[in-house]
Amino acid sequence: MPEITVRQPRAQGTVRLRVRDSARGSELAALRQSGSLRALFPRCDAKNLSVVLTNTSGGVTGGDRFFTEITADQVAVLTLTNQAAERAYRAAPSEIGRIENRLHVKSGARINWL
Repeated sequence: MPEITVRQPRAQGTVRLRVRDSARGSELAALRQSGSLRALFPRCDAKNLSVVLTNTSGGVTGGDRFFTEITADQVAVLTLTNQAAERAYRAAPSEIGRIENRLHVKSGARINWL
């Protein structure tokens, strides 16, 4: 009888967001989120947009894939953080969990990653 290998479902999530400067301060210009990765926007200083990235799957293990792409247009200011330290779980020897982050900071802009 052949051995049956069962693959567990894996978490995937993407957040792409762009902030721009406006007369009121930094504001959200574009947002795309999917899977178990979410961007939350707590009320904070009007001149500085704050974003909390949240992984609703509860951690990262082999086979999981998370991707963030953050862009701050000219003069925009963004403070970015995670909900908590990301928990990493043991994976099968052939599986790798991946977290990829891309930050684009235009002239005069700033991203504070906490």
